Amino acid sequence: MKFESFDAWDWEGEFQEALKTHKPHADDVAIGRMRLEILSQFVDFIREIVSREFRLGLLAKVERLTPQGIVGRVDFANDRRAALRDIRERIERWGPLPAECGAGPILDRLLYCAEVIISPYRLGLGELMEECLAKFRRDGSIAGAVEIARPDGSYAHRWRPAPIWSAAHED
Repeated sequence: MKFESFDAWDWEGEFQEALKTHKPHADDVAIGRMRLEILSQFVDFIREIVSREFRLGLLAKVERLTPQGIVGRVDFANDRRAALRDIRERIERWGPLPAECGAGPILDRLLYCAEVIISPYRLGLGELMEECLAKFRRDGSIAGAVEIARPDGSYAHRWRPAPIWSAAHED
């Protein structure tokens, strides 16, 4: 998923405020984990919108943030090709498939496709992504992720599974 940076989406200021309030002594490793958790929550937020619109049952896992965007995996519950074909056919009932729906990171493509279906008369694609960024920020997810973060990388959230440790992490 394309994502410029926390600062580009006005998340950095809120993130820094949350750090001062909830974790003033966090080290760089913990801060990196918190950023990754926030990105994971954002990707889940987008995944839910896309899954709901297209009934895809998507699963998404965020692995890291690079200068180009969020890197991770997106798995389809059913046949990916059939699902994308169905989405394409649904959009083509409205008109030609926009280029943004056919190229680029899969979650971005699906979000653009959802935007076409939800509001086909928008003047420009990309407004739904901006709405998602704003809504995610307003909902307090950024401060919430910082507040529940623990220094060991786990989270004090009762619905979050415990981290899975591999043999590489053991002494």
